[in-house]
Amino acid sequence: MKHSKSTTNGKLGRLALFALLIALFIVIVGIAAIGILGTAEQFTRAKDLLPIFVTLLTPLLTAIIAAYMPKSDAGH
Repeated sequence: MKHSKSTTNGKLGRLALFALLIALFIVIVGIAAIGILGTAEQFTRAKDLLPIFVTLLTPLLTAIIAAYMPKSDAGH
């Protein structure tokens, strides 16, 4: 039973990392589309949202990676 909890955490961690990567990809593609199809003002406004997105994404990604990475056994 000990392994089932870590396997569940691993699956949840992988799912969360994958979801964040998809979200990041969608944001980058959206900004590129705005840059190609939109006006210069729209692109500037979209670029201004990037620091907010990174500020929200970084702690989430760090927490998920920390939960996903296997714990090392110092004594073994």
